[in-house]
Amino acid sequence: MTNNKEKYAFWLTPEAKKMIEINAPLANCGSQSEFVEKAVRFYDGYLKVQNAGAFLPHAVAGVLEGSLGVFENRMAKLLFNLAVEHNITNHLLAADVDMTREEYNKMRGGSVREVTSTRGTISLKDVISDSQE
Repeated sequence: MTNNKEKYAFWLTPEAKKMIEINAPLANCGSQSEFVEKAVRFYDGYLKVQNAGAFLPHAVAGVLEGSLGVFENRMAKLLFNLAVEHNITNHLLAADVDMTREEYNKMRGGSVREVTSTRGTISLKDVISDSQE
């Protein structure tokens, strides 16, 4: 909001004045004037799209994009770290296991089917239990 404000006189119903008094603190506004200005700007945006259903999703989308952007960055970093750790584990395991490419491909195919059938909920405990049966 700009600092070059001018004073204007408006007529309001007592109910509208009460709404301003109640809602200004809830909207984190420092003054009732700030609340009215924010409300006017919001309503202006609403009128420009001619539909509250179209305007509100844009307002909500802006908030969500900010929150989800932070979440996306965090998840990307965690997935990168997980991939690095997984790669290290693969190298350690490969250095200690004698397996042909054909045996690996057969095991990988079985693993893909297992993970697909369990929707990714399979654990090492489940694999050990299955291999002992």
